[in-house]
Amino acid sequence: MRETHAKMSIREDVAEKRLRMKFHNTGSGANTEATFFMELEPDQRVESFSVTIDGKTAEGEILDAEKARKIYEGIVAKQKDPALLEYYGARLLRVRIFPVPANADFEVEIRTIEALRSQGGLVRVNTLNAVPASFRKPLKTMTVEATIESSKPLKAVFSPTHDIVAARTGPRAMKLTYSRQDYFPAGPFVFYYQASEEAFGAAVLAFEEPGEDGAFMITIAPPADGTAGERLPRDIVFALDTSGSMLQGDKIGQVRKALAAFVETLTDKDRFNIITFSTEARAWRESLVTATAEAKAAGVSAANSLNARGGAAIEDALKLALAQSFRPDATKIVVFLTDGTPTIGERDDEALLKIARGRGVRVFAFGAGFDLNTRLLDRLAIENGGDRQYIHPNENATEVLASFAKRIDAPLLADPVLKFAGVEGSAEVTDVQPKKLPDIFQGGSVVVTGRFKGKGARRIELSGTAGRETRSVSYTLDFASEPRNDFVPRLWAIQRIDFLLDEIRTRGASKELAEEIVRLSKRYGVVTPYTAGLITEDVPVTAAGIERRVGQSAGANYNGQQEWELGRNQQEWRGAYNQERQQLAANGALGRGNDANAQAELMNRQRNVGNRAFYNRGGAWQESGYEAQVARTLKFGTEEYFEFLRNNDGAGAVLALGRNITFRLGSEWIRVE
Repeated sequence: MRETHAKMSIREDVAEKRLRMKFHNTGSGANTEATFFMELEPDQRVESFSVTIDGKTAEGEILDAEKARKIYEGIVAKQKDPALLEYYGARLLRVRIFPVPANADFEVEIRTIEALRSQGGLVRVNTLNAVPASFRKPLKTMTVEATIESSKPLKAVFSPTHDIVAARTGPRAMKLTYSRQDYFPAGPFVFYYQASEEAFGAAVLAFEEPGEDGAFMITIAPPADGTAGERLPRDIVFALDTSGSMLQGDKIGQVRKALAAFVETLTDKDRFNIITFSTEARAWRESLVTATAEAKAAGVSAANSLNARGGAAIEDALKLALAQSFRPDATKIVVFLTDGTPTIGERDDEALLKIARGRGVRVFAFGAGFDLNTRLLDRLAIENGGDRQYIHPNENATEVLASFAKRIDAPLLADPVLKFAGVEGSAEVTDVQPKKLPDIFQGGSVVVTGRFKGKGARRIELSGTAGRETRSVSYTLDFASEPRNDFVPRLWAIQRIDFLLDEIRTRGASKELAEEIVRLSKRYGVVTPYTAGLITEDVPVTAAGIERRVGQSAGANYNGQQEWELGRNQQEWRGAYNQERQQLAANGALGRGNDANAQAELMNRQRNVGNRAFYNRGGAWQESGYEAQVARTLKFGTEEYFEFLRNNDGAGAVLALGRNITFRLGSEWIRVE
């Protein structure tokens, strides 16, 4: 396969799909026959479909699960390649193509009309799954375009597999796009959308595996088109480093542009001020000013006049920024940007953090370049309900801050709290991440993950402040486990590891926390700089190793390029809510890019099958947790092998890894050879 292009239109949960693929026959000699397979999910209703090859109508057929199983087994037995077992148990769309000339290109187009199904308030769309993992090679081009229309307000669109771009075309319409060149398929392309009449829509996805606590993911999506009355006022203070080091790489020029653009986005419900700090801190105005057209013009002029010189008086900057006369009913925000460490005034972390603590002001910290105290910026953000971002010296700070400005444009609910109240026979909820929810902004969404025991519904209450008022909304969500939600436990583990890393970096190393990081990283295949040995195998991944690495960070005062890389990689994992971003974060932890070759290399070393992690050890795949335990041998391609496949749902996805695999089934270990 050379190219894949998917286009679809979804109206009231009915999808019209058009899938166009370009293939190349690499063989030489006589004409050959090609067979194309595409997975259909068990409950996927295909109302109609058509197939064309190079513009000519061709025949295709939908195979039920039983007939598809026989075809799978026949191909595996004949070709000795288990790749297609990834689809075992599913229905198939099969297209036979003949003749295909040697060294020739041909195009296949498939059109379908499908009825989609809502699950837990979310509608799942499997855009395509026509490339089993073992066959995957880089594609020249991959594009997806989808339009969604609903009679109910659309709340959110997200993908657990790919880094999509979703744009609203109306309160009840959205457009999703995705485009990549030199693309290495990471797996099926799946996305979800949520439509709800609730002001703050909520939906849950849950997955439970025998012998383990279940995992859930709740998505909370606010209104996309809030009225002026719903939008909360903001008091924003920009505290910007203008020390001499900001001249390097024209960081000061980028900050000028970013600040000017940010000021332009303010509304007359907002107030703002600008604090600059170098040898000393200075305020643009004595107090916060209302963002009238005149004030914004003056603010833009001030932004364009920023100059860099002197040292970095971070103490004075924090004191001046946090001493502003914030309104009680406003969302209080300090945007703090620096490219260095304190050089003038107080330099002790604890003393500086004490300045900001307990003031009810969100601090969003941006670190530009490598000469930073990452621990100080981390704690400033974590302890004050904000976030932090690390900007590479070659990265454009203007674009980073523009994206941030858009994200916090319209606050709707401050200090949100999610409470779980049981109903009879309901699931018990534990280990919820994040521990403290971020403020909720118009057009955004908040993702909450956790673990649960038991089955049934939970009553959930979301509450927070909107100006001087307290708002709350209640939901009853059913924690019903679905096999297709097997990506949820890994999402929970990623957020849990992020929390644990924050704990050991901000409070010091702890053996217990380090051991939990090791356990979760191995179990779910989360490769961070602390656990890169899972892939490289050069250094064993141990709690002592993590404690040692944290000690090295403290010895370096959390300063320098290595510390920046640790902070940046944690930032990448924190936002890795899809497989593509997870792959990017893992390759970042290994110190390499994320082109098709790097993606293929990572997949050759580590693979996730649902919520299970496998590692390539000497050409054989081993599931995490295997440490030379006694294993039952299963000979590849034998009748016993196929009988095992038929009797164990979900085994096909594991057996598709290859002919040398060791994996766990319940309490038993199985070795295929």
